[in-house]
Amino acid sequence: MTRKEAFAKSAEDNVWITHEYFTEEEHIRVNEFNIITHDGFWQSIERFNDDRQGKEWDEGWSIYEH
Repeated sequence: MTRKEAFAKSAEDNVWITHEYFTEEEHIRVNEFNIITHDGFWQSIERFNDDRQGKEWDEGWSIYEH
C-alpha cells in the first residue's frame, strides 16, 4: 500500500504499520500529528517523512503482523 494509505489506516484504526525497508521488528503507529516507533520514540510526521524522501518510500507499506 502507499504511504498515504498506510498512514491513514494506522491513524484511523490505531494499527501498527511497517515498510519493506524496515527490519522484521520495526513498525510504527501514526496519529494526527506524530509517529510512535515500536520502541516508544515519538517524532512529528513531518520529521519522519523528511528522513524518508524518495519514491521508494511512497510504496511498500503494510499492516504490521506480530
